[in-house]
Amino acid sequence: PKSSCLVTARRRLWPTIPLLAFLLGTASFGESALQTAAKQPARAISLTEAIRLAVKQNPTLAKAISDVHSAHARILEASGLDDFIVDGSANWLSNHVTLLDVRLAQSATNQIGFAASLTRPLPTGGRLGLRLGANWTQFATAAGTLPASNHRFTPSIFLTFAHPLLKGAGVDIGRADRRRAQSTRAIAQLQRQMVATGLLRDVSQAYWDLARATRQLEIRRASLEQAK
Repeated sequence: PKSSCLVTARRRLWPTIPLLAFLLGTASFGESALQTAAKQPARAISLTEAIRLAVKQNPTLAKAISDVHSAHARILEASGLDDFIVDGSANWLSNHVTLLDVRLAQSATNQIGFAASLTRPLPTGGRLGLRLGANWTQFATAAGTLPASNHRFTPSIFLTFAHPLLKGAGVDIGRADRRRAQSTRAIAQLQRQMVATGLLRDVSQAYWDLARATRQLEIRRASLEQAK
């Protein structure tokens, strides 16, 4: 019975050995960290330096500042809604055909085209555009010993207008992105101000609490020395 009880006790204690080793290692590590921190000399800092360090190392304030920068970038993006849009294109086409029959016949087509457009977005949600184009085409044929060639030049000009008719029309809808960006920046700035104000309050309160506790400790030590 004694041997069976020992075996049972060993079986019950065996799973807890790694946990005990981890706890002992953690305790020794924490004790060594405290001893290392105690050996380091304390240094006095001013309230201004404490606030500067808190502002530099606070992740919440850093995120609030980043949100303000992102909101400002959205305003810059929305400011280009009224910019002119320029578009241009060019093309070249060459086609040569040779027919083999009783007489040797050849045909060739060369075509060059250019196009350019200027579009202005309207504050009400529409677009007004001007498009210019030109095509130059050369036809050449040869049947036996009788060549023939002609040219054709085709200029063009287009005035385009597009605008929504129902719910998509109006300045309130056409420039909603700009107002949304401005509201987002205002909210981000308020949040940054709230985070900075709270951080200054907490750091100042903790600083003066520590100063008061340090002064009380000095008074008690002086009283203890006088009592001795």
